[in-house]
Amino acid sequence: MKANWLISLIVMTAVQAQTLPIPAAGNVTLSLDEYSKLTELARKPGKKVETPLLPYVIKSAQMNLQVEGESIAGQILLEGEIFAKGDRKVPLVYGMIILDAQQQGRELPLEHDGGIHSGLFSGPGEFAVTLKTGLPLSIETGRAAFTLSVPNAGTTRLSLTVPGDQTQVSLSPGLITKRTFNNGKTSIEATLIPGQATSVFWAARLAPEPQQATPKEVRFLSDLKTLISVSDAELGVTALAEIIVIQGEPSQFTAQIPEGYELTGATGATLASSDVQQKAVVLKVNNPAQRNHQFLLSMVKSNSAAKAEIPLITFTGSQRETGEVLVEGSGAMELTATEKGGLRRMDMKEISPYLATLSRAGRHAAFRYQKKTEAQAVALEWVRFPDSNVLSGSFLRQQVAYLPELAKRAGFD
Repeated sequence: MKANWLISLIVMTAVQAQTLPIPAAGNVTLSLDEYSKLTELARKPGKKVETPLLPYVIKSAQMNLQVEGESIAGQILLEGEIFAKGDRKVPLVYGMIILDAQQQGRELPLEHDGGIHSGLFSGPGEFAVTLKTGLPLSIETGRAAFTLSVPNAGTTRLSLTVPGDQTQVSLSPGLITKRTFNNGKTSIEATLIPGQATSVFWAARLAPEPQQATPKEVRFLSDLKTLISVSDAELGVTALAEIIVIQGEPSQFTAQIPEGYELTGATGATLASSDVQQKAVVLKVNNPAQRNHQFLLSMVKSNSAAKAEIPLITFTGSQRETGEVLVEGSGAMELTATEKGGLRRMDMKEISPYLATLSRAGRHAAFRYQKKTEAQAVALEWVRFPDSNVLSGSFLRQQVAYLPELAKRAGFD
């Protein structure tokens, strides 16, 4: 009897064990000690990764050079920052003769290897270096030239002074942004492409008189990079025009400018003179036989309203005209730009590097176009806010739109 009773008890216990509720998937049971240990580990912050994406960066380079006899001499000012800890060797310049190197008034040892001059810096921290350099000058009949190795910096600018008044200085690649004449010398300021060698050349001679247009029909193509700037009290338009002559030898080009704007500057390597005539500016060139011309036009207009329609600069007689437009606004503002006459909106990442270099304020819109028959214009309307340490509305909207993608990458549902 006792054996039967024991067997029955075992069978009943097994049946009850099979009918007990099974915990849901993903749940576990922990002892109090194990739970406390996991909670304590969760409170401890994880180790931060201190390895930067880049060990160093050169932010800017300013090259101040002048002609001295049969050579080029001057200084190069470099500013950068070391992100990694410890000593770092930073390549500064290449293909140059360095006469002296200073860092904050003290001598900076340089290492020369394979034509590259490198400096040793301790990080993390910022650095500023002044290099005294010299370059050979190649002098030919009526022409002088030299090759400049541009430092691999974020922005690189050149200031060059050559002898002679009204000397026609040219460089490639690069963009001359200012040209002045003083005391029998010519000075230019230019923006260069980082990391590329630039050829600089000039001829010390007077610009010839413009020649009469040949009977052969003139045909040319034009491409314009236009920057529209909106500030407190004025509107500014800066256009970099590139002309490609495919037939004839034109002695001048006529650019139609927006009504009410005052021309503040007209420069170009082949530009002999400029003359404003009503709604146009006549650009006379010193070499009609040249097939490529480049002009930089700038103009301003006073404005107190909160909206404006700005027609684009166009060249009379162009067989085909293409271009890009960048709209920028200074200060805190909400700016809306509407395209007219065949303009197509484009991503601001696709704008020309020369057009991006001209920009100095917050960018709001960009367009590209190919002129056919209708006139192109940009309609602007803006609301200005008091300056404060807050982000603009357009910037915040971009960041809010990016939040779902950011959360997805971070692993949140």
